[in-house]
Amino acid sequence: MPLKPHTDYFFEERNGKGYFLLNGDLSRVEDVAEQLRRAGWQVHKIAKSWLPTKRTGVQYEWYVWVSNPDGTTPHWTDFKDFASVYQPILEQEREQERQRTLAELSQSRQQIEQLLDQTQYLQEGRAQLEQRLRDISREYQEIQQYYELFQGENVRLEGENKELRTKVYTLESRIEQLESVIDSYQGREDTAISGVDYQIAFNTLFPQVEMLGQSLRTLANWRSTQAALRVIFQIVGGESLGKRFQAAGGEWMEVSKVANGQDDSGRIYYRCCKGDSGTHYRILISVKERQDHDAKYLSSQ
Repeated sequence: MPLKPHTDYFFEERNGKGYFLLNGDLSRVEDVAEQLRRAGWQVHKIAKSWLPTKRTGVQYEWYVWVSNPDGTTPHWTDFKDFASVYQPILEQEREQERQRTLAELSQSRQQIEQLLDQTQYLQEGRAQLEQRLRDISREYQEIQQYYELFQGENVRLEGENKELRTKVYTLESRIEQLESVIDSYQGREDTAISGVDYQIAFNTLFPQVEMLGQSLRTLANWRSTQAALRVIFQIVGGESLGKRFQAAGGEWMEVSKVANGQDDSGRIYYRCCKGDSGTHYRILISVKERQDHDAKYLSSQ
């Protein structure tokens, strides 16, 4: 099943990196990435694609960040031969493994039947051998049943695992998107840092979150926002993080030692609120040095 250019895949160089853009099921994307590794390329990352191509303006579902073995960026012509002869391998390997298992079971049964044939004229112990054969046949049927149950459970677990991987790739893509927005505002004037575009970016990614006080300005001044963004994603995902912030009272929680790219003085305070419109969260991003001030501020919120 060769990959069709401009339909199944597209290669683009952006910011000095090579991106193999793909459409299709996640299993197909992972299979292509595995075969790229086997062909000698370095595969650095798989994620949801959130930008259209610069040359054609087409939006693809996924991207695979690749480089040559020496770390340099490939050229699009390097992938023409690879795409023209591509064939999925994962399903073939699974089918071969299933066939090997069934062949081994069949061979075991044949060996038992041959043993019974060799002793058919020996009356002494014949009844025991026949009973043993019946027991083994029953065990064989039970093994087949367990094998079928295992296969069904394996299919279910593969589906759940695939869904989790998709969520992880989507999460990484959203974090990457938000980090790019934050980076674009770092180093600007205060008026730019609190600009409309920045607020819209957070409202889009976290519609159920109300950012309090100087949270956005604080985050924009951090050298690295990745740790803070992951904490926020965990909070809105329903995870219980940190410990109760006693100084603020109420239901406020504190997540301490959040890395900001320079040290771990970052602090994230949050509270879960439930109303007619559903669950939402109030979040304050700050630093350790402002803890007393933040406690007074949050106690009035």
